[in-house]
Formats: sequence, C-alpha cells, structure tokens
Amino acid sequence: IPSPRPTMLTNALFAFIGSINENSGQSRAEVFVADFILTHLVGKDINEIWQVKNPMGLLTKVLEENGRQAPESRLIWATGVSSVLSTYVVGVYSNKEFLGKSAGATVSIAEEMAARDALRHLFETDEKRAQIPFDNLYKKGLLIHK
Repeated sequence: IPSPRPTMLTNALFAFIGSINENSGQSRAEVFVADFILTHLVGKDINEIWQVKNPMGLLTKVLEENGRQAPESRLIWATGVSSVLSTYVVGVYSNKEFLGKSAGATVSIAEEMAARDALRHLFETDEKRAQIPFDNLYKKGLLIHK
C-alpha cells in the first residue's frame, strides 16, 4: 500500500481543523491545535524543523506581501579572500533597513544564510526568542474554554 503524499496529509489535517471550527467553534479548534500540534514543538527549534529551499525568494515574497521593498544584499566585510579560509559577511536590507546578516565561505552562502537570519527576525523565531509558554496559555485565555 503506497503511503499518502504530504500534501494529502496536510489537506486532511486542515479539513479536520476546519470541521472542528465549523461545528464546535474557533476556541475548540484552537484547543485541538494547541493539544495535538503545538505540544509536539515543545523544546524544539522551529528553525531546524522548517526547511526553506529558497530563503531569498521567500524573503522577497514576504516583504512584497507586507508592502515593503525587495531585499538587497550587501557585502559587509570579507577576510582571507585569496586563501582557503575565506570568510564573507553579507547583510540583507530592505529600503536601507537592516534585516539580517550572516557569514559564509562564499558570498552566495553568506547571502543565503543572511536571508535565513532575516526570516528568523521577521517571524520572531530567532534564538533569543523565549519558548511557547504553554502553562500560561492554559491559564490565561487560549485554552481556558476546554
């Protein structure tokens, strides 16, 4: 028996959550998502789970959807350019606003990593971000209607 495609599983999950929302209300759908989906993310870094194939393309799309200018990459500094241990640091900007930066062995690698850094900042999933406070969710609002 062939296993279902990921898109089929995704659509089935969305349909299930939608049916809960339709029949029992949004608060019940939120409880389901919190109980059966978000709890699996406890202690995990969302950036390790979320595999972005084209970070600069996604960053461009997100900025455009928010009415902002397309991202612009700039070489901040480089060292050891003519050696085996070359390092480049690239920054990503939108309308002169700093979005993120990263280092890499080549300019293209540094640019890709800088786009990932910018996405982490935009979606507030960077390392400095606190974990989801599930105990507070149950006490103060989201899951109080259980």
